[in-house]
Amino acid sequence: MTSKILVPLYALTLILSAFLLFSVQPMFAKMILPFLGGSPSVWNIAMVFFQGMLLGGYAYAHMTSRHLSVRTQAILHILLLSACAVFLPLALPSGLQPSEHPALWQIGLMAGVVGAPFFILSASAPLVQHWFAATDHKDASNPYFLYAASNIGSMVALLSYPVVVEPLLTVRMQNAAWAGGYGVLIALMAFCALLVWNRKTAAGPVVAVSQTPVKIKLAWLALAFIPSSLMLGVTTYITTDMASIPLLWILPLSLYLLTFILVFARREIVKMHVAVSLFTAFITLLIVLMAVKVFDKSIVMLAMHLLVFFFASLLCHKKLADMRPPASDLTGFYMIMSLGGVLGGAFNALVAPFIFVMPLEYTLVLCAVLFVRGYAFLPEKMRFTRPDLSGLVQTPRFWLLSAAIIATYFAISERTITYVIAAALLAGVAMASFRSRPVAYAVVGSIFLMVYSPIMVLQNSNILELRRNFFGVLQVSDHEGLRNFFHGTTLHGAQPISPQFHMTQMTYYHPLGPVGDMFRILDGRKGPQRIGAIGLGTGTIACYKHKDRIFDFYEIDADVVEIAENKKLFSYLSNCGSPYHVTLGDGRLTLENVPDGTYDALIVDAFSSDNIPMHLLTLEALELYMRKVKAGGMIAFNISNRYLDLKPQLASLSRETRVPVIFRYSPSGKIAPDFSLRYAPSIWAVFSPNLETLLPLRKNSKWEPVPPTEHRVWTDDYANILS
Repeated sequence: MTSKILVPLYALTLILSAFLLFSVQPMFAKMILPFLGGSPSVWNIAMVFFQGMLLGGYAYAHMTSRHLSVRTQAILHILLLSACAVFLPLALPSGLQPSEHPALWQIGLMAGVVGAPFFILSASAPLVQHWFAATDHKDASNPYFLYAASNIGSMVALLSYPVVVEPLLTVRMQNAAWAGGYGVLIALMAFCALLVWNRKTAAGPVVAVSQTPVKIKLAWLALAFIPSSLMLGVTTYITTDMASIPLLWILPLSLYLLTFILVFARREIVKMHVAVSLFTAFITLLIVLMAVKVFDKSIVMLAMHLLVFFFASLLCHKKLADMRPPASDLTGFYMIMSLGGVLGGAFNALVAPFIFVMPLEYTLVLCAVLFVRGYAFLPEKMRFTRPDLSGLVQTPRFWLLSAAIIATYFAISERTITYVIAAALLAGVAMASFRSRPVAYAVVGSIFLMVYSPIMVLQNSNILELRRNFFGVLQVSDHEGLRNFFHGTTLHGAQPISPQFHMTQMTYYHPLGPVGDMFRILDGRKGPQRIGAIGLGTGTIACYKHKDRIFDFYEIDADVVEIAENKKLFSYLSNCGSPYHVTLGDGRLTLENVPDGTYDALIVDAFSSDNIPMHLLTLEALELYMRKVKAGGMIAFNISNRYLDLKPQLASLSRETRVPVIFRYSPSGKIAPDFSLRYAPSIWAVFSPNLETLLPLRKNSKWEPVPPTEHRVWTDDYANILS
């Protein structure tokens, strides 16, 4: 009977442990987002921190397995699990203020609040497998299949959070449920220990000194490093340079976990030659599509990047699983594998932003997979043989590759469709012809990846400024008469280059649009005025100049401030003549220090690429804004967005606060009939505690009331982005 419940019990314990580990990550990241402006980097830093804690947990499991008996280890682990319960439920210290080094501040905060419980939880997977290896079960000599169960728990937690957990539970309820699950896990771990307690193998340490050669351990390290780095690389790339769709980061992590489930399953699901063939086919197709550039920033390219990432990770993890050691070295194997994951994550989240101004790490690690694909992975008949260089020029491959390189040169320099299509087809055929020559294939593929990578062949070659920091990639470039300011793929402002229209407000702030309507109302008022703006961009609204009007900008990114104040790049702030002041920090947090009733108007326009920080749209946020504006003041939200319909949320805020709101959609149009420059389409909503303030706007037929909704209002404790 004991043997029958052994595997289900151990698997259930690992599933719950992994579920707790992966559900606490988005929950805690959500708790700290208001302090860091909703930046996507918060997730990458969180991943690195949790990977580091995972490494610490695996190291603890390895050392205790080497020096303690299973019985002693079980007692110690259950005591530590119980001791770490004092940190529950998780709570942030009062009076938090981010430092000038947000990444280090975030890591320190996470270490102090969630570090201890996560550390001890992370040791559960190797420990339970180690205990299983000490039983007399028929599969005790190969406990690695339990690792697949652990990853199933991780994947369930990851996918269920935005679909089930977030829509149904507030953060406070999630925290309480997580603490309850932690208590259940302690009971399950104790039960697992009891089942192995009386075994003879439990009386002494099971792990012997590792006999694995150093070169094999280095291979484990590299094979874990590459998929980890690639996961964060493709996440940054697709969410910053392709589509800033909320929750899109879930897909790469889910695919990453799925590869572990497939390769560590009880029975072999994927053969190595299948993984190699599929990766080869998809990476070749990706290069062809990147060369053609027809599907740029489309669902086709999004799917292709994810497929290539999946098969690259599957290939590396398959080799990693095939190289796993006997159960006696299980904990050491997991510790090195975890170290590789930490190094891969740290490379992307901490090192790459300082050494690469664009997310080049994604392309470089993808090139590394091409080389890893080589000798170690290919079947015997396809392995590397020394090439005959003397006859190389006589081979069709050589001339095919030469033609592809020449066509590529003309495709980049001439940019004609004929050369582009020719280069793409020749590149694909050239790569296919080298598929059985691992080193040549890797070299050729790497050349084409670097040449055709979107981060190398920039769409606008006239780039004046390019920066990368914790908050993402910032770019200033000239295109078709406009100087544009981009964060990722999202336009944050633009200024006409022509002297005739140089001071004309553009993009979402043009005089014929919603912002122009709002300032025409303010222009009719007498006396001094103060305008607050959360989000600086290029400082365009400073050109709505009026006597005794002062602007206060709240901006979290210091690089944005430097770019907006650089006269050689943008001159709205310097030449429009409006007095202004910039406060660095999260807009909502810094606004708390402003006296109530300060502003005649407050403009909320804080994009993080295409993701609007949710904590700026909650009930508590609107109540704060209402206190900071005067009795007849206005609160304007720029809700222009490619993926989210935010009107229902604004309607729910209006319903809860009984503060009226109206909105206007402004399509794109020319700034002058005889001039080609066009402003951007936008959607704005305006709240006011005084209904009379909105009457002039309401008389304009372009402004409409927000339709009523049953949408549950977002609060600091609850937000459901899928709604």
